[in-house]
Amino acid sequence: MGMAPSLLLILAPLLFSQGTPSGPPAGARSPAIVSIDGAWAASGGVLFLSEGAGGRLFGYLGGDPGTQLISGTRAGSAVDLAFQSADGGGPLRPGLFSGTFSGASLRGTFDDGSGPVPMTLSRFSGSLLEEHWLLVDAGGSGAQVEAARLSRAGHFFGGGFRGLENCDFLACGGIIDAWTVTGISHLIETSSSGPCPTSSTLTGTLDGATKMLSGALSTSDCAGTTLGTFLGGKGGLTQGTHIQEVLELITDLCTALETESPTAIDAFHTSYLHDGRTRADFAAEFANWFADYHSLEATVVLERIITIDDGEIVPFLSGPNRLDWQLNLTGIPNAGSTREILLDYAPAPFDDGAHYLGMEGSRRVFVGNDELVPFSLDMPIAAGDGAFNNYGIWPYGVHGGNHPEGHGGIDIEFAGGANTLAVADGVILFLGPNSNFPARYDILLEARPGVVVQYDHMGAPDPAVFLGATVTRGQVLGSDPNPIHVHLAVRAAGETTCPTEHFTPAGQAVFNSLWSNASYREELVEPLRCNSLGSSFPLTASRSRITGSLSAAQIEFTRLDASTDAMTYNLLDGTGTVFESGIVSHLHTASSTSELDLTPTSPAGPTRFGLMDIVGPDLWIDWDTLARPANLSGASHYILD
Repeated sequence: MGMAPSLLLILAPLLFSQGTPSGPPAGARSPAIVSIDGAWAASGGVLFLSEGAGGRLFGYLGGDPGTQLISGTRAGSAVDLAFQSADGGGPLRPGLFSGTFSGASLRGTFDDGSGPVPMTLSRFSGSLLEEHWLLVDAGGSGAQVEAARLSRAGHFFGGGFRGLENCDFLACGGIIDAWTVTGISHLIETSSSGPCPTSSTLTGTLDGATKMLSGALSTSDCAGTTLGTFLGGKGGLTQGTHIQEVLELITDLCTALETESPTAIDAFHTSYLHDGRTRADFAAEFANWFADYHSLEATVVLERIITIDDGEIVPFLSGPNRLDWQLNLTGIPNAGSTREILLDYAPAPFDDGAHYLGMEGSRRVFVGNDELVPFSLDMPIAAGDGAFNNYGIWPYGVHGGNHPEGHGGIDIEFAGGANTLAVADGVILFLGPNSNFPARYDILLEARPGVVVQYDHMGAPDPAVFLGATVTRGQVLGSDPNPIHVHLAVRAAGETTCPTEHFTPAGQAVFNSLWSNASYREELVEPLRCNSLGSSFPLTASRSRITGSLSAAQIEFTRLDASTDAMTYNLLDGTGTVFESGIVSHLHTASSTSELDLTPTSPAGPTRFGLMDIVGPDLWIDWDTLARPANLSGASHYILD
């Protein structure tokens, strides 16, 4: 499914006029507008601009989550703007605008690579609200899109969406043509163009308890019409005045960095504290840059601004007010001539020192999480309470089961009667029955500002665990008399992250004791504690022999897609040449050793009856064409390349 066309070019004459303020009363004289700062109507969205030193323009495109302003300049009345867009983007394609600023309008041309087209942007006035949503295909693929909805005085104004990771749901990106909210009912209409134009209609109902939007969808494209279901959740909101305040924050910070001014530290709250880092630490870092470099240049891309919680935020997407952005700072060493990168920053889970937003007086500033140490967690299970019923542990990022999109947490099998424990101190944000296992429960635990720990399908909650309750690390959250598996996920400001990267030494020890016996079908190609959610298929894992006498110096396993277990293999010699290819014709996993059969197809030959054990990057394997080895005493040891 293709990218959305540039409706900015097609509908500009209609849409831009909506933002033009009414004229002054008869006889009155409009004051001259000399500042370009403010909002400018764009197709299905609104472009906010702020001018810094030297005519540098910083901007944010509301209503279009797939497109950002990457550079802009103003020289007198001449204005140049450059936009980038993710695959599919939204209402606006990447391209260049060149025009003239005349106070209430920007007139010029826009070129997306197909040639310049006349364009006029008009100054936008009035209130504006932007909602950020995550929409998910609930029919099996789990594919997601990020959507932005703009409203003005309570009425839909415009919006766009972009696919996350792939184009399997709605489209790669496109336009939100309508998003009508009537009570708890939502009607959403989207469109996308390209080689295979696509249109979708989503009708859903918002659950007041879970804050989840769910319903039916219909998608039509060049291949026909498909029906399905979807889920959605709101992640946050912002409004036009807040966007402009954030732009002023970024403009002042970048100007101060480029002019080597000590006022750069004013971007941070005077009581800033984040994982032990203080405002003074930033001031010292800035001073070192200013002392050792000159000709500093700051490049900024603003992606998402959240400053409002309207009470309808899905708990696992919740977080403090925040800015998703990229900052690249370069400079030339005083003792050299080659420009160097001083900072290449984009907020990521637990690497987010300039992410959270707050106020100091009337200014928008960066604030910390008020924590003295980085986040850590324990395992939700005590040592010795684990079980091996199917896999023991199913790790983060694996594609399979009901997660072809990638597993956003770790599944842990519990012995019957084992307790589920709090992995950290925190407050219960949500507690309710699991949608797939109604007799079991889901819990969301806010461990610190912006960090939510998610437990899915655990046993009945302990009486001391209820909505709003404060719990302590190690406290019993619940238990089940039967063997169960609990899904543990960690989200920072809505973004999932691998839990094992944040275990305490005690938590890591418990995990290791279970991990050594874990075994699951996907581990031939995704064997790590933390696998990549963004892996594409076919997916190949290559391993090289480090000890042993098997003929293959290297083994490649390839899984054909994320929805099936079909796998192939290649055996390579010491020169890297494939001498045998075939299929994995049998695979049976067990806690100690697993069985696999390799049936060659090129050249044809007898099946290799194998025995193996995989622990992370390490593979111990042995095979024979007559009978399966009884144990791994003669196994060869391979390591993941």
